Amino acid sequence: MARNYKGDPRARKYKRSNLANIKKAKNEVLKKLSIRQASQKYKIAYSVLQRHILRPNLLSQGGQTVLTNTEEEAIVARLKVCAGWEYPLDMLGLRLIVKSYLALKGRTVKRF
Repeated sequence: MARNYKGDPRARKYKRSNLANIKKAKNEVLKKLSIRQASQKYKIAYSVLQRHILRPNLLSQGGQTVLTNTEEEAIVARLKVCAGWEYPLDMLGLRLIVKSYLALKGRTVKRF
């Protein structure tokens, strides 16, 4: 993947719940255990478990990406070819490339 996100070191650190434990707890809740009991058993915050049960298609925290991982990797591969040709490319050029790609796919993004 092309991006390596590094969060702001001054930002609040949220406790990371183990996804395996969340899945186990969700299965327990589906087998007639209450959310509160499952959260205590697996040591997961009640609100986190409730959110995962009520909204199964949760988005990641923070801003959402415009491109999928495969689209991003394809663009990076083509940018590496341009770098091999020593073709100068700045941030505006990169934005225009992504905008034209999204236009070909029929997606409009306000950011571009």
